[in-house]
Amino acid sequence: MDERGTGVSIREREEVQQEVQALLQSSGEYEADVVVIGGGPGGYVAALRAAQLGGKAIVIERDNVGGTCLNWGCIPSKALLACANLIHHVKDAGRFGVNIENYSIDVTAMMKHKDQVVTQLRNGTEYLLKRLNVELIKDTGRLLPGNVVQVGDRRIKARNVILAMGSVVARPPIPGLGDNYITSNEALSLDPLPKSICIIGAGAVGLEMGYFWNACGVEVTTVEMTDKIGSNIDVDVASELKRALEKQGMRFYMNAPAKEVRDAEGGREVVCGGAKGDIVVKAETILLATSRWPATQDQGLEELGLEMERGFVKVNSKMETNLPGVYAIGDIAGHPMLAHKAHHEGFIAAENVMGGDHHMSYRAIPGPIYTEPEVASVGLTEPEARERGYEIQVGTFPNRILGKSLAMGNRSGFAKVISDRKYGEILGVHIIGPNATELIAEAVVAMESEATVEELAHSIHPHPSLSEGVMEAALDILGASVHKP
Repeated sequence: MDERGTGVSIREREEVQQEVQALLQSSGEYEADVVVIGGGPGGYVAALRAAQLGGKAIVIERDNVGGTCLNWGCIPSKALLACANLIHHVKDAGRFGVNIENYSIDVTAMMKHKDQVVTQLRNGTEYLLKRLNVELIKDTGRLLPGNVVQVGDRRIKARNVILAMGSVVARPPIPGLGDNYITSNEALSLDPLPKSICIIGAGAVGLEMGYFWNACGVEVTTVEMTDKIGSNIDVDVASELKRALEKQGMRFYMNAPAKEVRDAEGGREVVCGGAKGDIVVKAETILLATSRWPATQDQGLEELGLEMERGFVKVNSKMETNLPGVYAIGDIAGHPMLAHKAHHEGFIAAENVMGGDHHMSYRAIPGPIYTEPEVASVGLTEPEARERGYEIQVGTFPNRILGKSLAMGNRSGFAKVISDRKYGEILGVHIIGPNATELIAEAVVAMESEATVEELAHSIHPHPSLSEGVMEAALDILGASVHKP
């Protein structure tokens, strides 16, 4: 029996699927089993998986393979954040007995490192497509009736089509904003850096870029229209992160929606609303880091009869749309707009395209923020759990009494576990501190496997390790954390 409990091994299932596809292709009616419009983290994964299962796949990408994540988002930002982390540790090295004097920051070298990482991964992705005989067309694709895709002068008849166009930066209607600002795309290539920058929006993009620039000596001010940074992260985690970033030198104005942007000598001014009157932030550069919208505008999708809602394509758990043989994945298929969510949706869609019957689960999608300290969460927050009718239990464990944290010289942060009182179901896990984005994987596996808080608490963790914090938070729910004062 395979890992999905179907009674058929993975190898046997793939052999059957390949035989079916060989028979279907013999008619010559279709040019491809699947055409994927969009070569981002969901699109290229879907094409690769379909090809692994014996299908003929075509990817249409008008820009670089890898989409926003690989080229202008996840990967380049993490390459720069690695530089920021080194600066952070160099500044703190003296208390470990490592004396580093007269260090300097070379932004051009940082950008070169970032570009090398992106190029290597992009080339690797193109190699994988070529190795599995996936045709890559660098152009704009458009879906036509009957699962036909228009690419330039060519029309491709496909058995199935996967829509994976991704998203674009949303431009809020702020008076005076004009075009004199940068988005996350341009932010990753600024060289030289400005002396000061105002970030509109305190989500993951704004926080990560602010952390990088602040580490490099830029004066960073962030204005946020809500009362909490980090969008939908746990309120206690948000408060801890804000304190840590302020201690590093970043400045925040909360409940301060941007009302107007105007030119000023040496830069621009952002006028924000405030409880005690308007707040004016002057900076050389403005980063717009508010939100993103699905890239479905002007695609003619609604005219085809595709069901949509506020720009997003409506799909079921198999990633199918209401049109036969048409699937949608990634950012255009709804929140959260995360690369790993798109990746898994692409995998599910490809398996179903090739004759499978697999369903997407959204209960355990991790959300990371790669600042210092790092933040990661999965599942429900306390208010969300209560709103859904759960009687909850909450356990926490602070890093300041965790042996590994003390040895690392990093006492910041904590782990929080939320469970259902009746059955012990793990509803959410929230971590702030060193390596939080790695530690969260344990919680993802636990929730996806439907482990109880008792099982998490009584799983033996290595000592000393940061992962002990998650175990101790689970033990705290049971009243059994002997290390928590």
